Amino acid sequence: MLVRKLKCPNCSAVKVNEIKTGFIYCDFCGTYMGLDMNNFRNEAMDVALSDDNQEKKTEYNNNLLQLADALKNKDIENYKKAAVKMHELDFELYPNRYGPKGKQPAYRQKYMTYYQHMYEETVNDEFFQKREHLMEKITALGAKLKSSIVNNMVHYEFNDDFKDYLNANIDYFKELLSSEKLRNANYMQYYPEYFSDATPDMMMRNTVNGMISTYDEETQKKVIEYLGYKDEYMDVAEVSLKETTCILCAASIRFPEGATSLVCEQCGTKNILETKELECLNCGASYKPEGEEVKCPFCGARTQASKPADYSKVTAKIQEKYYKPLWKRILGI
Repeated sequence: MLVRKLKCPNCSAVKVNEIKTGFIYCDFCGTYMGLDMNNFRNEAMDVALSDDNQEKKTEYNNNLLQLADALKNKDIENYKKAAVKMHELDFELYPNRYGPKGKQPAYRQKYMTYYQHMYEETVNDEFFQKREHLMEKITALGAKLKSSIVNNMVHYEFNDDFKDYLNANIDYFKELLSSEKLRNANYMQYYPEYFSDATPDMMMRNTVNGMISTYDEETQKKVIEYLGYKDEYMDVAEVSLKETTCILCAASIRFPEGATSLVCEQCGTKNILETKELECLNCGASYKPEGEEVKCPFCGARTQASKPADYSKVTAKIQEKYYKPLWKRILGI
């Protein structure tokens, strides 16, 4: 089967299970492997069309306006405050954005601590100056691009102007995600995921894949080849998967032969397969849970079982809105 080459930065295994969430985790050791932008967008559409959480969605939109206003006015404190608030609301509105781990309070708190330290350290006058310079450059280069819409995707004419536009974005990302810069950043000590020399490259590829995910297939292929990512996809043999149940919520989970631990897609807990224990997402200790809501005996972090989000009504609305017969669209009914 043809799959995107997602290689775990910890154990080097390739992702084999279906990717169902925004954050991707290794099927063999449970390590964070990157992002799936299609799942990000699909969930965003589901939430936008849902009648649920109207107050939270209004709060989220108002916060985005505050963030944009703070950026425009170069207001350091209000920008940091709005940026952290945005991530807090992300957890509440988009349960699948951070993957199954995001359902656990201890994991969410670790990420919020990381974001707080990251913005505190990085948002300053230089941050606004670089951002302003970048936007001016990108806007000027973007004005030269020739594009069209093909099957609801953006098709760009792949010429020198487009390459200049692409290079400007890539140079910015390379500076932002350089291995040396990340390793010297104090806020990275709070980063909740596994970090190694392979992590910056993984982040860079995620950023590029996110950027080109709205392009049509022809443009994507040209960008991937131009950037040297043409081996991003590969053929792999079918993998035999075994099945077990989550230690906490009893949901069915599948794992490949040789796996030692994995994250339950249902409740977000990390299951240690051999010992039938949970790994605490706060302190990393392993223990056997009791009941649907348990606490780590070593640090007291709470772990709870949870139910999957039901988007069946939302899916029906999407079908109604976007797949109406032609005569209904003409009449506006």
